[in-house]
Amino acid sequence: YELSELLGVSRGTIRQALVLLRESGLIYQHQGKGNFLRPGGEHVGAGLEKVSNNPKQFASIPIEERRVQVEYYPATTTVQRHLERRESTLLAQFHIQYRAEGTAVAYRLYFVPYENLDTYQVDLESEEALMDFLDRFLQEEISSSDMTVSCVEAREQVAAHMERKLGTPLLCFTEQMRRRDGTVALYVKSYYDPNYFQFLIHR
Repeated sequence: YELSELLGVSRGTIRQALVLLRESGLIYQHQGKGNFLRPGGEHVGAGLEKVSNNPKQFASIPIEERRVQVEYYPATTTVQRHLERRESTLLAQFHIQYRAEGTAVAYRLYFVPYENLDTYQVDLESEEALMDFLDRFLQEEISSSDMTVSCVEAREQVAAHMERKLGTPLLCFTEQMRRRDGTVALYVKSYYDPNYFQFLIHR
């Protein structure tokens, strides 16, 4: 409202300008707190390198609920490889289930080296603090993502989190999320029921 009055333009124009600035990577949105310039004024390009933690923008129906579970385990050999680390490390595994129409429609699994939570001094007992950390970490630390997209059949863990039968076809996005220096900061696997989502990928 203040920007609208200050610049003498409509609120709709201000909203559209903010959308364009976010898409260009010049600012980022912190849910419930507002829009912020990227640290150091760094520009992050849009397209495949635009990082998002919100499946709602792809859903063809409203996402009504998000369920979060965080566990702590040593990294397996496979996860070490995706994180490009030679030694095992303690991980925070974020299991995030998204629900619509009373059913699970998406499931994301984040593998985050525990040292990152330590650096941000996260309250491990608070779900809100953990999710706030994840949102901040994605916005402040990640500048690009190496992504693969595939069609998979749900195995035990994914089938349980998606509340689907074994072998149910799902879309799977696998990402190595990188810092500006090219190092892998976290590894993510996202599963979507294709009946509830539409994806448009700009290349």
